Amino acid sequence: MLVEYGKVYKVFKIADKKMYDGKVEKHVFFKPIYETSDNRTLSCAIPLKNLTQANIRRPLDKKSLSRILGFATDLQVLNESQILDINEARDVLKRNNPETSAQMLKSIWCEINDDKETVTKSRKDILELSLKSLSQEVALAFGLSIEKAEVKLQKALEKLSF
Repeated sequence: MLVEYGKVYKVFKIADKKMYDGKVEKHVFFKPIYETSDNRTLSCAIPLKNLTQANIRRPLDKKSLSRILGFATDLQVLNESQILDINEARDVLKRNNPETSAQMLKSIWCEINDDKETVTKSRKDILELSLKSLSQEVALAFGLSIEKAEVKLQKALEKLSF
């Protein structure tokens, strides 16, 4: 299994592939575990030697995700200057780091709950992006559907005490 930008993939083959310059290199072939209408026919390949350079990682285990979902006190709330708009939020989420994604989720959740009256659409979009960036990995680790994983994340957030 591999995780890239919150999407979970299953490796289905490691094989030699002829490159455009005629050289043959080992490639890792993978496809999404959680299919959507957008990615139903998607499959990806990356040269094995480039795997460590790409922003692709192994999924976290249940214990690590449980710690992150507990929104432990060591997960700081990002200050508002770090989550000014949806583009900056995307940049934070592109780090493919579940702890950073959890920080973003916790921060925006706290901000929205502090001031429900004046929440902007962009803040709601950031919350949605943050939820989606963790939901597939949570679903994989806990054996849930994506929808149930999102509910699990929301319940973990509701347990936060301010």
